[in-house]
Amino acid sequence: MINIVKSDIMYKNFKLPFLHPELEQAVQDFVKVWNVDNTKDSGWAWTRPLANIEESDTHFQIVLAAPGLQKNDFKMTLDKEVLTVSVDKEKLETGNKKVVTEFSYHKFTRRFRISPEVDQQGIHASYENGILTITLPKKEEVIRGPKTININ
Repeated sequence: MINIVKSDIMYKNFKLPFLHPELEQAVQDFVKVWNVDNTKDSGWAWTRPLANIEESDTHFQIVLAAPGLQKNDFKMTLDKEVLTVSVDKEKLETGNKKVVTEFSYHKFTRRFRISPEVDQQGIHASYENGILTITLPKKEEVIRGPKTININ
């Protein structure tokens, strides 16, 4: 199983008793409004790409929708069982007055707690058409499943 890691920043000041991670993330994003003076790089929900997480018999897959970037804009690190995906790209200013800004992915960090079932050496990623796909293969012993033992 892969879980989204709770925000490190919010837990310095707040303890939220929610069990569902998406609900907790929504509340954290709302609370950040009151803690951040500059909304450009605040980490609000519309400044971090949404993720889909899937599992098959052989691997897990994390799919992030992050349009407008290049593959070399992403930095991915694995520390123990936490996979971190981040972008810290200079935002191009057009000089025009902003009327509505509904998304901005030039600066974000997403963290995922990965299962001990994952073969950490085999993790790989690709970025195509605005979609970052991270494949986390399962360890060989996990894939095999139960073994039948013959009695002689």
